[in-house]
Amino acid sequence: FIGSGISVWSGLPSWEKLIRQMVEFLCDSGSQSKETSEIEQILLEGDLLTGASLCTSLMRKGNFRDFIEEVFIKPNPKPHEIHRIIADLGPDTFITTNYDRLIDDAYHLVHNGLVLSPINNDQPVEQARILKHGASRFIFTPHGRAEKCDTIILTREDYRGLKYNSKSTLMTLQHLLISRPVL
Repeated sequence: FIGSGISVWSGLPSWEKLIRQMVEFLCDSGSQSKETSEIEQILLEGDLLTGASLCTSLMRKGNFRDFIEEVFIKPNPKPHEIHRIIADLGPDTFITTNYDRLIDDAYHLVHNGLVLSPINNDQPVEQARILKHGASRFIFTPHGRAEKCDTIILTREDYRGLKYNSKSTLMTLQHLLISRPVL
């Protein structure tokens, strides 16, 4: 189970830094300083979910897509040695809340070209397949992927949508955490 702390090693932002980069993106896009100042204050108070919600509410969908591409895709991040070590530990199934492909890429490098099947939060049929006891060589991404921007879970509203509209994603996550050893 891999979170954003691992991706930081490859130059990608932590969750907090991601929200701060969204504020910068808004400023560069011409948002009013009053709005961004309010978001900065909320971030200082540690309320990242509200900060993310406010940032995305000020962005059009296309701007959000541009932002995600600018942060996660255009830099073309490469797996750090920590990713290779994790991939080489032996697991062939992964869960990550990260939007990047660093574990996928590290697994591919370490295991002579083998690939992990990405299973995203918008794929209930594929999620059902990984509920089988012997399912292997997959990476489950309940918070979505950068290349599928519409699947990203970032805001309070996104989490509510996941909770109430994506029961298969939560059931899959629960099943994996109960039925498999998790490191």
